[in-house]
Amino acid sequence: MEVIILTIFLKKFLNLEIDIIKIEKGLSLQILLKEINNILMKMDWANPSKTFLTKRLCDLEYRMSLGCNEKIQLGALVGAFHEVRHIKE
Repeated sequence: MEVIILTIFLKKFLNLEIDIIKIEKGLSLQILLKEINNILMKMDWANPSKTFLTKRLCDLEYRMSLGCNEKIQLGALVGAFHEVRHIKE
């Protein structure tokens, strides 16, 4: 799971690649969000980055609970990691 986080953060990760990983491992986006959040809390990142990603993960989880499209929310997850690259610390 940590590999997914680092890969999303460090390279241009396509939604399709995450979709393939989800299918291979049998994960839903809800489970993926929960695990990413748990790992994020253990990582030694600067507070602005961690706060930004935590808020985005909360928003994604909320939208998933409303029944929003999982593929669109997956794109939002990738986008959140791309946005955090530009946060000044």
